[in-house]
Amino acid sequence: MAAPPTTQQLQQWFSSIDTDRTGTITAAELQRAMGLGGLQFSLMACAQMVRLHDRDGNGNISFPEFSSLHMQLTEIRTAFSAAAQGGDSISGEQVAQLVAQQGYRIEPPALQALSKSFDPDRNGRFGLPEYTMLSLFLMSAKQIFGAFDPQASRPAAGTHGAGGHSGRVSLDFSQFVYASAQTR
Repeated sequence: MAAPPTTQQLQQWFSSIDTDRTGTITAAELQRAMGLGGLQFSLMACAQMVRLHDRDGNGNISFPEFSSLHMQLTEIRTAFSAAAQGGDSISGEQVAQLVAQQGYRIEPPALQALSKSFDPDRNGRFGLPEYTMLSLFLMSAKQIFGAFDPQASRPAAGTHGAGGHSGRVSLDFSQFVYASAQTR
């Protein structure tokens, strides 16, 4: 496995992606850069990546936010590569194992629905792009869920889900729509 990039290398990558020279990267710039790297993601998928790491809420990612995204994508790729063992896809069972290894406890019907929604060919196989989007969805869902979890600010014994959350929220319809929109 290659050594992780240095901060200087990451800064160079960031600068080459920031084609409009604003000091931030847009979803469109990220999409172009991913395509040049052989990863084809929709603009919507790249916007989700930006949203997940946009800590200041300006709709773009700065260099520190880009570094965080890069680290996360590297972790996803590493987990995928280990499971794929040299292949270009993993099975639904392997996805379930990776999800559990990430600390998520998802009941089988929910995991089946999740897997189905990220398996457009319905063949039970997941390439790196599908697995990446599934992982990013889970991270977004965890983040949004935590915002609505009344136990999120205090540790709970015997918690459900990932992190120190109660595992239960109560939402009205508007909140549900908001939460759903944030995970796309």
